[in-house]
Amino acid sequence: MSHNPVSKVFYKGKEHDFIVFVSSPEIYAKYLKDPSVALVSVVDSFKVFTSRGGGSQGKLDEASGSLIENQFGTSSEEEAIVKILKSGELQESKGINRKAWESTNDSIGARGGH
Repeated sequence: MSHNPVSKVFYKGKEHDFIVFVSSPEIYAKYLKDPSVALVSVVDSFKVFTSRGGGSQGKLDEASGSLIENQFGTSSEEEAIVKILKSGELQESKGINRKAWESTNDSIGARGGH
């Protein structure tokens, strides 16, 4: 089980909400003060997510190119990430509990029958 903190930047869009995961709050804060900090060290991955249920806690899907273009006026995911980082709100969660989403009945598997 992983209980590492998860940091994300939430951006409230016109019709959809967007999320980018960041490496750490400290690196993100440094980037906001000094945009010359390499983007690769700020983001956890070069992917933009959208919340299916709205808000920052809904089920996340990777944002489509058309959603990104409609919201940010660019087809460049990197440009959209920069806009999200500069205009979004940092949010942290306690982490991901694998047990909450991990399958527990794959033909009983390695856990053995009880």
